[in-house]
Amino acid sequence: MKHVACLAVLLLPALAFPAATAGAGAATADETPVPAAVHVHSRFSTGEKSLEELARDARARGLGAILLAENHLARIDYGVFPFRRVVRASFSNPSVLSRGPEEFLAAVERARRAVPEVVIVPGVEVIPHYRWTGSLLSNDLTLLDAQRNLLVFGPEAARDYREIPSIGSPGGQRFDLFRLVLALLGLAAAARGILALRRPSPPAKTFEWEGRRFAVPARRRFRLGALALLALAALLLAEGIPPTAQRFSPYGPDPGLVPAQAVIDWARGKGFATAWSLPEASASDVREYPFGVRVRHQTYPHPQVLAETRGFDAFGAIAADTTHATDPGGAWDRLLSDAAKGRRTPAYALGEISYHGTSGEGKGIAQIQTVFFARSRTPAGILEAFKAGRFYARRAAGPGKDLRLDAFRLDSPRRLSFSIFGFEGKTAEASWRVILDGRVWKEGRGSLPIRWEGEIPAGGPARGFVRLEVKCGDAWLLSNPLFFGGGSR
Repeated sequence: MKHVACLAVLLLPALAFPAATAGAGAATADETPVPAAVHVHSRFSTGEKSLEELARDARARGLGAILLAENHLARIDYGVFPFRRVVRASFSNPSVLSRGPEEFLAAVERARRAVPEVVIVPGVEVIPHYRWTGSLLSNDLTLLDAQRNLLVFGPEAARDYREIPSIGSPGGQRFDLFRLVLALLGLAAAARGILALRRPSPPAKTFEWEGRRFAVPARRRFRLGALALLALAALLLAEGIPPTAQRFSPYGPDPGLVPAQAVIDWARGKGFATAWSLPEASASDVREYPFGVRVRHQTYPHPQVLAETRGFDAFGAIAADTTHATDPGGAWDRLLSDAAKGRRTPAYALGEISYHGTSGEGKGIAQIQTVFFARSRTPAGILEAFKAGRFYARRAAGPGKDLRLDAFRLDSPRRLSFSIFGFEGKTAEASWRVILDGRVWKEGRGSLPIRWEGEIPAGGPARGFVRLEVKCGDAWLLSNPLFFGGGSR
């Protein structure tokens, strides 16, 4: 669905640190670093390659996992009131719901058996809601927010995909009294029409002319009306059965982020991982449809979702478009500050490859990696590390030109240290900066590998966070935060 190329993002664990903390930026004895491609589409939806081909590509490029984000339901409907279900236009792309969750999960299992070295985590890209503005009559229809999407990782049962409470899906439906009334009116019209057709024919009229008797059948004026009633009944029943409608209508007032929060809450209750997909990306185009219908598709950048929704695990922090959420003091730091004070759960910056396998994207499946510190090389192990924030992400500048976060830890309540490696066998100089509570605290530059340690000032806040950014040419590493002084989770 999103063909936006997403630049790298590196992220690391975030835990609660009441006092000294264990190393969150390096794998411990019971953890294994697993480099992964996050947000991958296969041929099952809008990708170019099969799942097995993707897994083989991942293995050949040194990846240990791929996190799929197939289209959940890539269908947009526009219906004409009051018969929006019957008189409607739809346009869609292949998706898990259109092809069947059972078929999707079977394809995942086949790929797992074919390439067991690569952990495949099933997941979907979800459109929580879209809405229509403008008018068909004035030919100024605009479709809003169809690219304001969430990623849901982890469902392994077909019923879970149907239960996701997104627009157009079975889980996004509610009982609708209006449609029930239409169905009842349809039943009444059908009964009246059938009775009219079954009415006995009136006796024929007779007359004599020149001594001969003639019989003329009476005209059954009611037959045409009965057929019209039956046609109306069919329309009403088709519109009214089942008596359900979208939980959040795409035609009414803007529900804001309530539909998205419903998806997040549902996924969190199921134990799945969720992420906002590229919240600073935009999409805008105009499409022409039959009969001269012109529709503008518009999704504006939406970084405000990070502050206005709760309970999601991560977000796409860097994309091909200009990104500001991870700037010091920006939207992400404000969110982390609230998490450090215990006001909300943290959200981790995620590197989205948004990979469809098409040559036009200009990136390979391993160009942007997220490295998970997993306690087991299984889907469950990857998801556990995802939700706990035990990962970082990196963007490579080319083959062999990437960065590795070897350590990033608080060795005592306020003693910070980190180690950066990379560009093995090559001379490379990298710049780094440590962000403390939203402000650049320390920064430097030096040849790789880089090792540094220092004491967080005692005069600073009692509860806070630190995070790390490293750049070496086009290579980029962004860690997830470490919290100190209690707070967070």
